[in-house]
Amino acid sequence: SVVALMNEEAAALGLKDTHFDNPSGLDSATHYTTAAELATLAAAALENADFLRYVSTKKYMIPANDTHPARYFASKNRILLTYEGAIGVKTGYTVHSGRSLVSAAQRGGVRLVAVTINDKNDWNDHRQMLDYGFSRTCSIDPMSLLPAEYVVPVAGGGSVRVRPDSVSAMTLIDMPGPVLRTKVLLPRFFYSGISLMQQVGEARIYANDVLICTVPLRAYDSIVEQKPKKSLFEL
Repeated sequence: SVVALMNEEAAALGLKDTHFDNPSGLDSATHYTTAAELATLAAAALENADFLRYVSTKKYMIPANDTHPARYFASKNRILLTYEGAIGVKTGYTVHSGRSLVSAAQRGGVRLVAVTINDKNDWNDHRQMLDYGFSRTCSIDPMSLLPAEYVVPVAGGGSVRVRPDSVSAMTLIDMPGPVLRTKVLLPRFFYSGISLMQQVGEARIYANDVLICTVPLRAYDSIVEQKPKKSLFEL
């Protein structure tokens, strides 16, 4: 059933204080969750491109056809409509949980999710929560700190192209305007016997002298190991 699949997904996400009785979210004896776990669920859902498109849509029209006239829909989510960078997510209300709100916003590569349950002042509270989160975070792209390719010579002739693995952007907390530096660990030259895609080094990225990321460096050429020639005596 749909509810069974929902509970399976909750378990897969590690939600230990969440249990679904129905897909509607209406009150039920064993239908429960927490604000923190709603945030985890929302963050996971926002990774789905279709879900993100739905919850970030402010207005939509279904064109008329032979069976119905045109239909117009407009979001009532004030965060989505008025907060800079807002991308959703969902308002809600039941008798037992009161006013509930899950909001999300994205600025400069940083995506934040805020959740309140039984909050009569949720619009203002979410703005303050998101403002606070953005004031403490920044995003960096490790790939922008590294060259696309290194060229390392091979003893005896030739060279090997070395490239960094692709690494996603990172969100740093409590490091406003970080000073970034990179330390590359790579031999000055190689001997033969290098395999294609073999890790031959690494790049370490520091923010304010704190190691935040290690990027493998891999060979994009192979150098066959040269077997030593036999001497005249051995022949």
